[in-house]
Amino acid sequence: MSETIIAELSRTFTPRDEYKHIALPFTVEGGYRCLKIHYSYFPKDYEDEVRSVELVRGCAERSGTDLDAVYFKNAIPIKNLLTLSIDSPNGAVGCAHRHGNDLEIVIGAEPSYGFLPTEITAGEWRAVVSTHCALSENIDLKITVRGGI
Repeated sequence: MSETIIAELSRTFTPRDEYKHIALPFTVEGGYRCLKIHYSYFPKDYEDEVRSVELVRGCAERSGTDLDAVYFKNAIPIKNLLTLSIDSPNGAVGCAHRHGNDLEIVIGAEPSYGFLPTEITAGEWRAVVSTHCALSENIDLKITVRGGI
């Protein structure tokens, strides 16, 4: 299958962007059987271990959870979490609310899990990034959209 780069999107997120849904529009000219979207962001791990311990303690205290060494071992490092949803000109296509930070998603007649089978129509599409946890000072996001013929 022949592929053409349709869009290369990038953005840097900071803690001020946490708990937001940020749309990154891109234009599809049409004539494609599918879209292949490569989505990555770095860093995945929040590197400030002292602050991480404070955050985990605070969450545990607010929820009444009893902390032990096993809990801390599993909770740290805290992970940044950015997820991706895709909208076509006709509405929502689906979402990739996965914990990985380097993913390939296929949109089309046989889409990736979490997405509806969709005809690739011409017009403005949107990659919507949801910032569930953005603790690192700079989280660099890159999205490459390829059209498959």
